[in-house]
Amino acid sequence: MTAEVDHLGPPVLASYSLGADLTVHHAAAHPGAVAGLVLIDGANPVPEPFITEADLPVFRTMWEEQEAERGTMLTGREILELNVEIDGVRARILDRYRQIDVPIRMIMSTSMAGEGEWAARLNRNWRAGVERLIRELPRVSVSWLADIDRRLLAEIRERRRHRRRIAQLACGDDFALPPQVTEYLGHLRSLGVDERIVRLERDGWIPLAARSPERVPEWLARKREQMADSRLVDVFLTLGQALEWSADDPRLAGLADDLAAYLARAADERGEDYIDDVGLEPAPAGVMDSMVFDALPPARRLVELLRQRGWTGWTKLERDGSLLPRNRAGSGGQGPVARPGSG
Repeated sequence: MTAEVDHLGPPVLASYSLGADLTVHHAAAHPGAVAGLVLIDGANPVPEPFITEADLPVFRTMWEEQEAERGTMLTGREILELNVEIDGVRARILDRYRQIDVPIRMIMSTSMAGEGEWAARLNRNWRAGVERLIRELPRVSVSWLADIDRRLLAEIRERRRHRRRIAQLACGDDFALPPQVTEYLGHLRSLGVDERIVRLERDGWIPLAARSPERVPEWLARKREQMADSRLVDVFLTLGQALEWSADDPRLAGLADDLAAYLARAADERGEDYIDDVGLEPAPAGVMDSMVFDALPPARRLVELLRQRGWTGWTKLERDGSLLPRNRAGSGGQGPVARPGSG
C-alpha cells in the first residue's frame, strides 16, 4: 500500500478500534511516512487494564455467546486472549505517541462499553486514558461522541428489533398470514410462479388479511378459480421471465396483450365486478401499487401498456371508459382478479 501512495505524498491515516493501535505503531516506527492520524475508538492509553481478573468470567461468557450466535472466525477463548493482549499493548502505547510529530485527531465514544452499571467503570477508564494522553500531549485533539452515541445506541436497538422481526417472517409465510393464504402461496409455487412474485403476493395479502380477515376465504376462492385458467397462469409465468427484461423490451407489449385479453374475456363473461378491486381506498391502493413497481420493475411499463389497451390501475384495476365501452353484463360477484401484489 505504501508503494502505491508514495507518489501522492504522505497520507492521513484514519483507523478504527484495533486498527487505530496499529496505525499509531506504524507512524511511530516510520517517521515522515504519514501526514496525520485520525483515530476512532482505539489506541487509548488507558490507565488501568480494560479487562481485570474480576471481569474475565463476564467477558468470557459474552464472547462465547457471540461465537455461538454469529459463528465468529475466532473462538470466545481466542477473542478473550486477544483482548488481554491488547491491554498489554495499550499499557505501552503512550511511549509510541511521544515518537509521533504529526497532527493527531481522536474521535472517541463516551459510552464505548455500552450502558449500565457494569459498563460505567469501563467507560470511565476509557475517558481517563484519553485525558491522560491530552495532559501528556496537548497537541492531540479529541472529539467526544456523547449525543451521537445515544442516537446510535437507539438506532442499533431498533435495527435489532427489525432483524428479529425479519427473521421471524423469514421462518415462514404463516407467521403473519392465515393458513389458507399460506396454502395458496404454496399453490403458486407448485405452478412454477417466480419466487419474487410469490413474495410480492404474500406482502400484498398481509394488509388485506389484517384489514378484512372475514373476506379472506371469499377472495381466496376467487383467486383459485382465476388461477385455474391456464392462460392466466401463462401470464404469471411470463411475468416471472419479464423480471429480467428492460422497460423498453418489445416482449412486454405481448404480455400486455395477453393480460388485456384475459381481463376483457373475464369481464365479458362474468361482469366487470369480477375484475374489481378489493375495496381499498385510493391512498392505500397507491401504496400497494408502489410496492409492486419497486419489486417488479417491468410492472410500471406494463401498466402503461394496459392503459393503451383500455385498463387502468393495478391494485384498483378497472376498464377505462374513455377508451372502451363499459359492459356491465352479468354480475360475477365481488373479488380481486389475480395479479401480483394485489392480494
